[in-house]
Amino acid sequence: MNILFLTPQLPYPPRQGATIRNFNLIQRLAQRHQVDLLTFLAPGESLEPSNPLHSLCRRIGTARQPQRSLARRAAGTLFSPLPDMAHRLASPAMNALIDQAPAQAYELVQIEGIEMAPYGLRLLRRRADGSRPALVFDNHNCEYLLQKRNALSDLRTPSRWIGATYSLVQWQKLRLYERRVANASDLTVAVSGPDAQALARIGITAHRSRTQRHQRRRLCAALSPHTRPQRPPFHRQDGLPAQRRRRPVVRPRRRCP
Repeated sequence: MNILFLTPQLPYPPRQGATIRNFNLIQRLAQRHQVDLLTFLAPGESLEPSNPLHSLCRRIGTARQPQRSLARRAAGTLFSPLPDMAHRLASPAMNALIDQAPAQAYELVQIEGIEMAPYGLRLLRRRADGSRPALVFDNHNCEYLLQKRNALSDLRTPSRWIGATYSLVQWQKLRLYERRVANASDLTVAVSGPDAQALARIGITAHRSRTQRHQRRRLCAALSPHTRPQRPPFHRQDGLPAQRRRRPVVRPRRRCP
């Protein structure tokens, strides 16, 4: 299977939870499938020739992480129907990489985090023949729930009411956007049971895949027990202490027809 990964940061070196997760997913899937990667580079970061991603991925495309000013974020909060996270990594360079990607060549596109959702949806819109790759939305956090908690907490303290107002607005926008992205996806991955329940409360059926029968087979093959991180191993790299990756709740868990 040909798989395209969309990640908000370079998966290697794995310095924090999301990169540890993404690197290990790519490493395991690359054992059985062809993996391409489109990712962002942090300021001052580069993709070195010695990076093991070169041996795991058939093709790697990179763009610099965009920098957004507070003024632009405030304008987006006031005037854009989309949440701040949908604009966080808005990049003409990444759009160009998406437009150059041969959409028809992929059976599966994996969105790692809601920040990368605009690019996954953009790639799907480019399919002219009516077909589409299976889309996996790996939702690292239930974002609307985080903003809801921030808003309710900050409202108790008058000095934090500006932040509470921001979180209230983002909470409502994220409810709609997170539901839209999940419902456009064929499989939504939640990192915990409570997150899956919170997604269900806004109309997202995380355990249900609306793919056709043959697409479900391909999807389940890619996320088979040999590659799906149900019981992830400890990972140690570059002197980092061993950490156990978060165990995601991945559905459907039943055997595919």
